Amino acid sequence: MTRNANGTFSDQSNTQVLAAYRQCNGVAVHPVDGDIYFNSYENGQLFRLSKDSLDSYLSRQTSSYSENNWTGYLEDKCFEELFKIQDPSYEFQVTIHPTGKYAYLTVINRNYILRTDYDEATHRFTTPYVIAGLNGTGAWVDAVGTNARVNRPYQGVFVKNPQYEAEGRDDVYDYYFCDCLNFCVRYVTPDGLMRTYAGRAPATNGNIWGTEDGDLRQAARFRDVTGIAYDKARETFYVLDHNNRRIRYIGKEEEE
Repeated sequence: MTRNANGTFSDQSNTQVLAAYRQCNGVAVHPVDGDIYFNSYENGQLFRLSKDSLDSYLSRQTSSYSENNWTGYLEDKCFEELFKIQDPSYEFQVTIHPTGKYAYLTVINRNYILRTDYDEATHRFTTPYVIAGLNGTGAWVDAVGTNARVNRPYQGVFVKNPQYEAEGRDDVYDYYFCDCLNFCVRYVTPDGLMRTYAGRAPATNGNIWGTEDGDLRQAARFRDVTGIAYDKARETFYVLDHNNRRIRYIGKEEEE
């Protein structure tokens, strides 16, 4: 979509087809190279639309798309398929590491998280492998790698850990994500250790889900969390508490 003359978008803005495919449900931009990655759960594909191809198209843009020979379709080589994950026909989300060196593919319906490493020579992500969870097994276990268990993992975000920076580690980001049917927020360290960050506080009636606020795992409870964002300036998480129909936040004071 192009901007209006005043820099805004509206119903009058001119729309442009950049890429078109069926059953796509996620997109991410490489933070270094600017290439666009998107998926399809048709056959579990991950696609790449290169920035060079896109820039070339936009530079020769006219009012007639046919003159540019750009259809936005795979068959016309407007973008390329990189690989298929092991479980076709299942929804997954793409989250690229801030350095661009790798990405996590969260396979929502099959209860595991894949990692795909970035080949800087070819400027493409490579065949993914499982870094957390077990295919088709929904449970709650804090552990390392494939010994960890999740239950419908959803949206995630990378967050810088100051302690890692002080230690001089190569990777200084933890990956926080929503564990929907475990009613909590969890995170994975660069070493592959999964831990529960907030939620699942037991109530007197035995429920681990609810609307209670409080100190992370000691008192806080959620119900079917599906979205998370991090405000670096305020050091605050915002959590979409889906089944409770509200947005919750975890501030720095809640962590102490």
